[in-house]
Amino acid sequence: MFDKRKDQARSTQTASPPGGRPASESPPRATAQAPQADPAIIGTALLVSGELSGDEDVVVAGRFQGKISLPKNSLMVSKGGHVEADVSANAVQIEGRVAGDLRCADKVVITATGQMEGTIVAPRVILVDGAKFKGSIDMDPPAETKKTAPPTRAPQAEARSAGDGSTRQVAGQA
Repeated sequence: MFDKRKDQARSTQTASPPGGRPASESPPRATAQAPQADPAIIGTALLVSGELSGDEDVVVAGRFQGKISLPKNSLMVSKGGHVEADVSANAVQIEGRVAGDLRCADKVVITATGQMEGTIVAPRVILVDGAKFKGSIDMDPPAETKKTAPPTRAPQAEARSAGDGSTRQVAGQA
């Protein structure tokens, strides 16, 4: 009279909404430390021109022209991908081709299939055997150069002889 297999199949189908979670299970909450989602992908058949910025990792498998800003995330240019842009990111991995300037907070990796032409500013740069690079590399982050710059001289250093034997006083000094 009743078939247990059909009843079990029906009960699991009706208990789960189209999203795949059982109806009794509440949706996941967004938290400040949410796990990273899959990266955004610019597919092989796409050509994107303009400015890209965001708070998630990006993979370029197609072509991108313009400017990329991912200050807390990474950019990967996959094999076959081509980027003509100035890039600011936490990390960059190049398996395809990049032309432009890269500013990275962490590191830049150019793999054996990667080609790069431009300027790299990053504390760590890795060129794998076979990588092609033409340009310049600056591994001294700008924040460190500001800290080590010599202090500026006080205005009193300019208060010397006026040339006629008299001396000038700097404002605020007696």
